[in-house]
Amino acid sequence: MKKETYGFRPKSEQAAELVDRIHRINWFSAVGSPNADVEREINQFTKLLKVKQPNIEWVSLKDIPETISTFNVTGSDVWEVLYHLPDRIAEESKWTGRMDIIDELVYHMPELVYVKAFDKAFTVFSDEKTVAFVSTHVMYVSVLACLWEALSDRKGWAENPFNSIITILEAGYFPIGPNGSKFLIC
Repeated sequence: MKKETYGFRPKSEQAAELVDRIHRINWFSAVGSPNADVEREINQFTKLLKVKQPNIEWVSLKDIPETISTFNVTGSDVWEVLYHLPDRIAEESKWTGRMDIIDELVYHMPELVYVKAFDKAFTVFSDEKTVAFVSTHVMYVSVLACLWEALSDRKGWAENPFNSIITILEAGYFPIGPNGSKFLIC
């Protein structure tokens, strides 16, 4: 097993590959330019979550602060699934004896993601609240992606919907998330 430059190697090989992908992300490098491939990834994400396809709305870079200040997940089918996901992951992890893997990812991933995302967000977004929101948001999504991946050999966990979100992040975009019946992207 190779020694990683970011200080840890997940015990889960499934998660290790995803951690490597996340570590290489050039955060927010393409925000503000609509892209059809990104929209397809959002549709794939919601399909794998088994929720209705949302209306996708692109938010301009200048409109991000206002959008975030009025952001509301109420009434979102996507949020209804995501809200319960940490409990489902914890339950499956306990049942399969993988809490050590989950604990390791929860401990290391926030630092791995947050610092790089924050530094880049600070140069891309002008508003302090926006910088805090996007940095925390991508950290949380990255952790969920890796936790899901650590369970991907289990029945019902084989297809990780967060791979689509990571693909979007790798392309330099910011998936803001569900807002009522819409899914917002910058």
